[in-house]
Amino acid sequence: MDIIIIAFALMLLLSLRKSKGDFLSKENCLSVRGMMAFVIIFGHLAQRTGGGKLFSQSLKLSAICVGIYFFMSGYGLMEQYTRKGKCYLDTFIQRRIGELLFRYVLISGIYLILRNTLFEDPYYWSSGVRQGRPIVYFSWYIIELLVLYITFYVSGKNLSEKHRKEIGIIVGCAIIALDILFSRIGYGDYWYNSNLCFAIGILVSTCKIKVEKALNKVNAVEVLTAIVILGTMCFKVDDVVGTQIKCVIGVAVLLMALEKMQLQG
Repeated sequence: MDIIIIAFALMLLLSLRKSKGDFLSKENCLSVRGMMAFVIIFGHLAQRTGGGKLFSQSLKLSAICVGIYFFMSGYGLMEQYTRKGKCYLDTFIQRRIGELLFRYVLISGIYLILRNTLFEDPYYWSSGVRQGRPIVYFSWYIIELLVLYITFYVSGKNLSEKHRKEIGIIVGCAIIALDILFSRIGYGDYWYNSNLCFAIGILVSTCKIKVEKALNKVNAVEVLTAIVILGTMCFKVDDVVGTQIKCVIGVAVLLMALEKMQLQG
């Protein structure tokens, strides 16, 4: 399994583009999201199987990878909004929310049939909703993305294009309220230990120039220090607040690494 992990990681790393321009280009964001999705999938597989040192440890990185995935999603939304303005929201419900919702409902319907027939693992709506267990295993993040998309859309519709930073703040407040709700009703902490990165992605997009200037001042020693801190926290910190901090540090390490590697495209 470790050989498969290394092979896929190298393939996705090589998909990053190097050229003059934005190191957080659309192509690089998609590549990073692909890498994160890859690690998350193997992390979930590691819960049920075993084998390989890297494979068994991938679960410890799952929350950070989800955080980075959320960051890239929020960043990408605001970048599109910045480029296209209010007209981006005109088709947002159909192209973003509608398409994702349709696919998720379709897959959930198919999976529901399979669970109640072939898998012999019937889904009970009352306990599933109450305990935060979607029909499709590990698909909670899609539900969260839908909620965050809706929050972004409503905020963007009611604020002018000049108030992009306020959109990020509103989304961040909504995430905190959502996290409190999930915690109160007893959902697993994976529902709320990495989603704040979505709002951070929006905010980074709104002050992109300042962020790039700050990254330019970071040296290799500081990058390595951040990596060591992150690696230590992966094995020592498991609480919700600590995991949120790990996710933020993970995003910072990623941005510093991309900038220093000058993977621009």
